[in-house]
Order: sequence, then structure tokens, then C-alpha cells
Amino acid sequence: MKRAIIGGSGAKWPGSTVTWKIAGYTYDLPRESQRRAYYNAFAKWANVANLNFREVSGNQDADILISYGRYHHGDGAPFDGRGRTLAHAYFPGNSPISGDTHFDDDEDFTENTPEGTNLEIVAAHEFGHALGLSHSQVSEALMAPFYQGYDPNYSLHQDDINGIRSLPSRPRTTRRPTRPRTTRGPRTTRQPSRPTRRPSRPTNVCNLRFDATFTGHDGYLYAMRGRKIYRFNRNGVGIQRGFPKNVRQVYNRAPKNIGAAVYHGRNLLESGYPKRFPGSNNFFSGIQAAGVYANRIYLFKGSQFSVWDERYTSVPRGYPLDSARYFPRVPRNPESAVVWNGILYFFKGAKPLMRFKGLLHALLFFFYSYVKFDARSRRVPSGYPKPKAGPWLGCGRVTPK
Repeated sequence: MKRAIIGGSGAKWPGSTVTWKIAGYTYDLPRESQRRAYYNAFAKWANVANLNFREVSGNQDADILISYGRYHHGDGAPFDGRGRTLAHAYFPGNSPISGDTHFDDDEDFTENTPEGTNLEIVAAHEFGHALGLSHSQVSEALMAPFYQGYDPNYSLHQDDINGIRSLPSRPRTTRRPTRPRTTRGPRTTRQPSRPTRRPSRPTNVCNLRFDATFTGHDGYLYAMRGRKIYRFNRNGVGIQRGFPKNVRQVYNRAPKNIGAAVYHGRNLLESGYPKRFPGSNNFFSGIQAAGVYANRIYLFKGSQFSVWDERYTSVPRGYPLDSARYFPRVPRNPESAVVWNGILYFFKGAKPLMRFKGLLHALLFFFYSYVKFDARSRRVPSGYPKPKAGPWLGCGRVTPK
């Protein structure tokens, strides 16, 4: 019998001991690795709240039942195949399903590697829901709605700590939530059940500058430099084995030395292409960066930008616009742009350009080479620009993007 209490900020389990039980395993990892991931994930919460977690087995009831499933798996909230929803969990309550935590078995769950999806980190997030926490609006928090990639030193954000400590202590009953809380993330790839080492990196990849970045037809993140193309691991960190390749090995008949690229719905180069834009002063000639956002293609050049679709041979009325006005603190002359997990990023190479606003901004981009743009607030969050070697190329300490 499940039991829970609820107050003004949400539900929680009564008392200080929460029981859990494994009802099913994935074939991605050894069973002991999975149990270790769960113990470590629960420990994150036990260390900051007055909670003890006890594993039970056999016919004993448990507050949190852990299992794996694919698509329709019996709770009315089907998974969607590899990618997007990674797992979901139900809030505490009195229903038989309350607190239960389900992982999408089409994902590639891993440990101790930036490849695939780290089971422990996803489990820690889902257990937060099973303990009564909703998603956080703080992007750096563990309870943020998107999986942020592998970080061997991940920890709870102060917002997570405040949330778990603020759960109520006076008993009242709660009904089953209508749908589970979910975690979304990039699509992942299948790998052997044993953990593998980080893939070897091409020479000088840690200093790689991007001519173009885009998400391809297969869901992978790609970067281009000269005539070479690099494909990232499924989680967007580190370059896959076998890359770089000549760009035409991946995209037949692609132009040489691509300056900007986006993928927008088709995976073949159509007849009649490539084409040239008419006029020597056409804004669309010599584009430096491109990105798809809110289902529109944006092209960046110098200090300006324009929307674009394949019907345009020149900029539409009202464009180009000043990038600094609509994308403040984004570097002038960005070398590439990409949307990853719904967030727009801009990249700039390691050479400082004195045309930036002030010497300090130029020197920053000598060492720091990308920014994250928050479209909702129309600003670059504090802490940017950052170096891309760790968060993107998997060099040194891998930190969230």
C-alpha cells in the first residue's frame, strides 16, 4: 500500500525512510552497475535532506518501484523510442503507481562515459520527482527539464536543495498525478553492455574551430572545418570514432569549404543545386553562420542577420536587422550557430577581432569561444562566453553546456 502526505508545495512520503525496489533491468549495463547508479542517485538527496533510502525485494511493498519499458508499457504514458523522453516518474501518493520510476529501454544507458545517457544522473533527476519535486526553472539545476549530458562531478544545485527541504511535513492524502514527470534529452546510440572508454579524439580536436555547426538528418550534431566534417557523439559531447571525414562522404555533392549550414527537413541535395545568389552585394552571399529556431532559418553576417527560406533570392522587406539589438552580447561575425536541446548557441574562433565592442570582449573571445542565447529573455546568461573544449569537444573536464 502506497502512502503519502501533501502540503502547500507538493507531496512527500511520510517519515524519514523511503523504500525502493527494482522491478526490472535494462540490458545496457550489468545489474550491479544499475544498482550502484540507484544507490548513488539516492545518496545525492539523502546527503541534503533528512531522508534514508532502503532497498527492499521479494514481495515487500516499496514506495518507489524502478523498471524499464518501451513505448506503451502499461501506465498510459507511452515512451517515444530512442531520444526525447528518457524516463518519467510519478509523484508520491496513495495510488499503486505513485512514486514509480520508469526508464525508456530504447535509450542507451551508460556509466562513466560521455557516450550515451548516464543512468545515474537521469535516475537522480527522476527520483527527485518521485520524492515530490517538480521541474526547476534554473537551467543549471539537476531538476531542470532537460538532460544536460555527462558530468562525472555532477551535484545538486542550491535550487534542488531548497526544493527537497521545502517539502511539507504535515499529513494529508494526495491523488495520483494524471501524467508522470519526464526527462527529455538528445537521441542516443546503442553500445555494448560493458562501459567503454571515451572515444579517441582526432589530432588537435580540442582546438577545433567551427566553420559551420548543425543538427543533421540523423539527429547527430555535426561541425565542419574546411572540407572536413565531424560528427559528435549522441549526447553532443566529443567526436565520434571514424571522424573527421571528407564532407562529401557524408553529404554527397555538398559544396566545398562551407561557411554556414542548416538541416531543414530533407537529407538529399536536390537537382539544380547548389545555386548562386544573384548580385555582387547580395546579403546572402558570404553568410557566416546559420541556425534554425522556432522553425525559421536565421542567417548571420557581420553585425546583421536576416530570416531566409529557399524562395528568397534577396533579403525580405525589413531585413537585415542589427544583431546587437535582437541578440545582445552575441559576438559580431559569429563563425557558426546551432540549436541544441532547444537552446541557441553561437561560436567564435580563438583569434581576437578588434572589431568587437571593446578590447576586453575581444580578449575574452581569445580564450572563450561560445555563448548560449536565452531566447525567452533575449540575453546571454551570466557566465558566458565559455570555452567549448570541455562541454562540446569532450576535452579535459566535461561540464554542462
